[in-house]
Amino acid sequence: MFGFDSLLNWRHGPDAYVAMAKKTLIKSISAWSGMGGHMMLAFCAMLTIAACSSTPTLPDPLMAGWNGKPVCECLHEDQQLRVLRCTFPPGGGHDRHFHAAHYGYVIAGGRMQITDQNGVRVVDVPSGSSFHSDGVEWHEVVNIGDTTSVYLIVEPKGNQSNIRFPQRGDWAYGR
Repeated sequence: MFGFDSLLNWRHGPDAYVAMAKKTLIKSISAWSGMGGHMMLAFCAMLTIAACSSTPTLPDPLMAGWNGKPVCECLHEDQQLRVLRCTFPPGGGHDRHFHAAHYGYVIAGGRMQITDQNGVRVVDVPSGSSFHSDGVEWHEVVNIGDTTSVYLIVEPKGNQSNIRFPQRGDWAYGR
């Protein structure tokens, strides 16, 4: 059955979920066909199919979790930015999610397996390093090391084009 839990555990890609939603809708229409109100039902069906035809939105890093438990906590949020601390114990991960543009700082490094549109890769992330991203359409991560990894993620809000992230070579960039 198509449901909210299915979206949180987005493992089969958007096309599978659109197909499940359409199949569920068709079953519902068949069950209700003898009950009258055909015009309203047809209108609702068209709206539902149109809504399901677009790609469902993935959760952001704060909303995404791992095995039903949160991974990140919000340390600070105001009108200009949000700061998250994300903690990955050995074997822990982060379900599929997206990232807006952000700056990251690695408090405690480790060995992470990252799955995204480019495939699967293993990255050894050193403590004290930092990174910048213009955004990530989607990815999943799993700590495959034997130590807990902790990251700070700093996300500007809205059109914050005046915020300059540190670049490689800047003193604040890290290693």
